[in-house]
Amino acid sequence: MLYLLNSAVLTAFGNYGWESISVADAEKLIQSQTFISAVGHQNTADRLSKLLGVQVPCSRQHIVMSPGDKALVFRPHRRLEQTRELTSDETAQQAWELGLLTRIN
Repeated sequence: MLYLLNSAVLTAFGNYGWESISVADAEKLIQSQTFISAVGHQNTADRLSKLLGVQVPCSRQHIVMSPGDKALVFRPHRRLEQTRELTSDETAQQAWELGLLTRIN
């Protein structure tokens, strides 16, 4: 399974791989298979939709990764204050990176 996350979180005990992924490679990955969005903020989901060329729904669902699962992670470079949510403009201007989290076993 492929998940979309707005935070790199280990959802179960196991071994994981964590690597940087380019927008172009992330776009190919997301368009090649079905995914489940666990992106919990609408502005982040909107930003990912624009970046990846697919509709990313906002969903605060709980996920548990199994061995072989991957998660494409939109990770801001800085942590926000508690209860602070960025506007669409702030989200677009914020420094971020994409990572690929893979559950190995």
